Amino acid sequence: MGRSGLNMVKAGRQNRAVILQTISDEGAVSRKRIAEITGLTPAGITLITNELLSEGLIREGEKVSPDHKAGRRQVLLELCPQVKYVWSVNLDIASAVIALCDLSGNVILKKKMDVPKEKGQFAKEAGNVILAETENLDPEVKERIAAIGVGVPGLVNREEGIWDNEIPVVSVLEKMTGLPCVLENNINAFAEAEIMFGTGRERDNLLIVKWGPGVGSAVVVDREVYTGRHGRTAEIGHYIVKKNGRKCWCGRHGCLETLVSAEALKELMDLKDEDVLGAYERLDDRGKAKVDEAMDAFACAIVNSCTILAPNRIILSGPFFREEKVRQMTVDACASYDPKIAEIRIVYTSLSDREDYIGPAACVIRRSVFAGL
Repeated sequence: MGRSGLNMVKAGRQNRAVILQTISDEGAVSRKRIAEITGLTPAGITLITNELLSEGLIREGEKVSPDHKAGRRQVLLELCPQVKYVWSVNLDIASAVIALCDLSGNVILKKKMDVPKEKGQFAKEAGNVILAETENLDPEVKERIAAIGVGVPGLVNREEGIWDNEIPVVSVLEKMTGLPCVLENNINAFAEAEIMFGTGRERDNLLIVKWGPGVGSAVVVDREVYTGRHGRTAEIGHYIVKKNGRKCWCGRHGCLETLVSAEALKELMDLKDEDVLGAYERLDDRGKAKVDEAMDAFACAIVNSCTILAPNRIILSGPFFREEKVRQMTVDACASYDPKIAEIRIVYTSLSDREDYIGPAACVIRRSVFAGL
């Protein structure tokens, strides 16, 4: 098996991205501290930070004494979030959101978009919304828009910008808007947001579990999102948890999604409306036992994943986990298999108020703006 190294251009982009991420993580940080965190040479840090200062991506802040001791005071470097803006297009099974964000992930404007009936029309419809909203922006903001990040469910070809093996999302949006575009699976995109703005700033290895309306997951190893062969994401929803179980949309039988997706739970609870979360308390003992059995399978999948991956933290996200009671039920179910996992390692995402748009924004900031592409 061949291995490829980094050429000088790629290495320079990676170092630039690492320095910008460090400044973003720390809030305000000295060049000396950047060297300690990243392992880069002082000369290399000086060269790159001077370039970033000239581009306006960072600024020099206050001067502080090292460790509050006498000696030469160090200048702290800070990110300038509003020097660039990015469009985020986030498509889920039941919703689509388009947002304009600064480099700290703060939303400038946000607009819901109808989920397209045909996948092939998605990029064009998103492009039309972006063009229409751009017309209403302040000219100074318009000039600072750097790129577009797109998150979609399912399989993506990142290099070619193609969704579901045939839909050329990136080429359509780039042609319509004139902006560079990054395409990613929406769960992996949210994992990048956790790296940039959430728990990933303090923890290197994560398992992200999203629940509602389906079940998704992503794995972060050494602050990078893991992707398997052919661009596939980690799929906890397609763990087989029941031999000869119901057929899943993926083609196999007995996947976790066939037990705990919104549609599966509605059928399990015999619901006609969408109120899955509120219905549990109204069930009789037999009905609750069925739901508890599904939750048990979910917990088992999470614990088994952790046995292999050994993440620092398991991050819960998605509409169903917004309910504290549901989160506690999940933690309790996991604790029945492994109390150590449940005690401190399962946490709720700190990005819940930005979950509907932050993933694609993080992708395009890390890969385009921070890397200088």
